[in-house]
Amino acid sequence: MAEKGLGYRQIVGLVTAQSVCKGVSILYGPQVVAAGGTGYKVGDIVTLVGGTTMGAFAARLVVTAVDALGGVTGITVNRDGLDGGAYTAKPGNPASLSGGSGAGCTLTLAWVDDVPPAGCTHCYVQGETQNVRYRSDGIAPTASVGNLLLTKAPGVEDIELLGGDMRRTQFIQVTATATLDVEFYRS
Repeated sequence: MAEKGLGYRQIVGLVTAQSVCKGVSILYGPQVVAAGGTGYKVGDIVTLVGGTTMGAFAARLVVTAVDALGGVTGITVNRDGLDGGAYTAKPGNPASLSGGSGAGCTLTLAWVDDVPPAGCTHCYVQGETQNVRYRSDGIAPTASVGNLLLTKAPGVEDIELLGGDMRRTQFIQVTATATLDVEFYRS
């Protein structure tokens, strides 16, 4: 099976140790309908409006129940693929939706924070401006302790592949102004 890219993020200034997942949020569980709108149908796929996504797509949800006027009374994250989105800035509540056959539905969103994008199996990381150190055992590295990831240089690519529980792997800069490039994938 080919890899599918889920998103890219750049972490600037790793002054304290942090996971590649720090600051990444995905929609989780059933969402609360703030205003149902009108004209929707069960099965409509709608897209969350606002926020800053890490990948190329916003969260998509499926309408699971409507009232007599087509007002949404039930909705859930579309798990047909990787549609929970991955956000580095969450939209405000109540959040608007686009798409589907209706209009006017807003949601009070439920999130899970500091996690990889839904369905992520691995990521690639690369130091961009300064060397960084990392540890994958849940213990914070220091500027002098941990595996060394060298800055990319012309003709040299020092890229690390991370799998498993990416929340346990933490990075820190060796010297000031480090930037870490992270690309998330699923197999």
